[in-house]
Amino acid sequence: MILEGIQGMTSLKYLITSALFFVLLSSYAQIDDREQGLFYKIGIATTLALNENYEVFNKDDDDLLLKINALFINNTLGYRFSTKTSIGLNLEANFHPEPFNRFYPAFLDFRYNIIDKDDNGFIRFGYGVLIHNSKLNRGTLYKIGLGGEYFLENSNKSILFGIDFMRKRFGYRQENKLSSVALFLELIF
Repeated sequence: MILEGIQGMTSLKYLITSALFFVLLSSYAQIDDREQGLFYKIGIATTLALNENYEVFNKDDDDLLLKINALFINNTLGYRFSTKTSIGLNLEANFHPEPFNRFYPAFLDFRYNIIDKDDNGFIRFGYGVLIHNSKLNRGTLYKIGLGGEYFLENSNKSILFGIDFMRKRFGYRQENKLSSVALFLELIF
């Protein structure tokens, strides 16, 4: 259902580009210093919606109260300035099934660690453009998020998790809007 949109040529080019980023940066990611340097991040996020067909006491029904409403796949090439701040260039694929829309945002994000300990708590901001596709005109993306970063033992890799609020503006004079709240899980190399 959601993944049916990945069949287009644009999506294939996006996946190949993502794989190349991963291969190029995995050789550089052997640095043990968490304080500064280049990093590569890959992530997945989803929005959830209430299932209108859900019945509370119906034992025969296999439906869940929440269902996946959209899927976001993100790749980031970034630079960590210090233990508190980093910036990243993001390429993302967004799949919204009802009505079916695909968006390909390219955006910059800035992350600031509010809690700077063994594991971090952070806030992040993003702004960018929606890359043109056949159905929609260009648009813009605004994003703000809150989350945590957990460092893997004896490694420079970390896992990020949290919540993002994003708004996409598109269409003639960018009057059409699509807002969503997503849960994300990301891995930094």
